Amino acid sequence: MKTIVAFLNTSGGLLAIGVTDDREIFGLDADYALLSKPDKREWFHQMVTDAINNRIGPEYTKYYSMSFEEHGEKDVMVINVLSKAPKEAYLQTGSDTEFFVRTGKKTIALKGRELANYVKMNW
Repeated sequence: MKTIVAFLNTSGGLLAIGVTDDREIFGLDADYALLSKPDKREWFHQMVTDAINNRIGPEYTKYYSMSFEEHGEKDVMVINVLSKAPKEAYLQTGSDTEFFVRTGKKTIALKGRELANYVKMNW
């Protein structure tokens, strides 16, 4: 969720779920094991959609797409954040909200003056 928010606040990007930072594919089998429904892809897709809607907001739906890719016999979900959103995005964490951006290949949190300056300079 942090990376999706960061992409919405920066300039978009691709997030692959089921792939390590070193690009090793481990797939979604461990996630699928938590689902009791027969169509694992459909339910996983819905679970991610619900998480985004509840923790970031449904107003960002048109700024990302989700798809599955098969590598060997392993599923990977790819979330493509198409572009920076027209307004800042925050991640709801309990009763707190957090703001993230991408710098290079890192997702970082901004707070206080950094956050205020970033929002002022980018929207």
